[in-house]
Amino acid sequence: MLTRRVIPCLDVRDGRIVKGVQFQGLRDAGDPAERAAAYDAQGADELVILDVSATPEGRSTAIETVRRVRAALRIPLTVGGGVRRVENAGALLDALEQLPFTTIAALNGSAYGGATDLALACDLRIGLEGIEWRMPATAIGLHYYPSGLQRYIQRMGVAASKRAFLTARPFTWQQLDKLGLFEAFVTADDFDQTLQDLTQDIFALAPLAAEETKKSLNEIENGQVNQTLLRSRVTMTSQSEDFLEGRKAFAERRKPVFKGH
Repeated sequence: MLTRRVIPCLDVRDGRIVKGVQFQGLRDAGDPAERAAAYDAQGADELVILDVSATPEGRSTAIETVRRVRAALRIPLTVGGGVRRVENAGALLDALEQLPFTTIAALNGSAYGGATDLALACDLRIGLEGIEWRMPATAIGLHYYPSGLQRYIQRMGVAASKRAFLTARPFTWQQLDKLGLFEAFVTADDFDQTLQDLTQDIFALAPLAAEETKKSLNEIENGQVNQTLLRSRVTMTSQSEDFLEGRKAFAERRKPVFKGH
């Protein structure tokens, strides 16, 4: 059965939404992050932002705008305009990796090339049994961009990364499962429920503690350990209203109601 999906598209220039006719006579139409949050709250299924001046000006996508919009959303985001080179795509995935909230890559089909790095840039992954995963960069004559190589080694390890890049052979879902990359591989019948259950588990966490912990995990993974900063996050969360609510809810044997502060 066909399903109708609501996918708004925002034309953006210099960090602002613009309106015009065939990209001419553009006028300011508001802040993209604010509008994105409104569309999300109204039930949009996905959002598209198009950097309308990036390609004509010969520059890459405005990453900071993408980062602001992504941080305001809990629905999928598609970005267009200015992605002319492999490095441009890498910069977008770097921004995805640094988002404050927890991200999930839900693979209901096979992943090739840059799609594999997109999955690695997310915090968690679930997959459909039967999919495959392939990195064909060297098979088409490409040395992959540095942050993508780094993500591969950090997530998959050196041996699996060498297999991915130096043979270009696909990984079966069983091989991926053994690497511990995925929260679960499930059948098509169980896919949506598995994703929903994982999402609900994440939403049940204290958002402030989860976001600050994600920052610390990313920093430690990248060798950017700052003990003073880590301890400050411990202090901040231990003095938060969320921590008070969490302890109170535990004592009262009920679900906590967190407010993110």
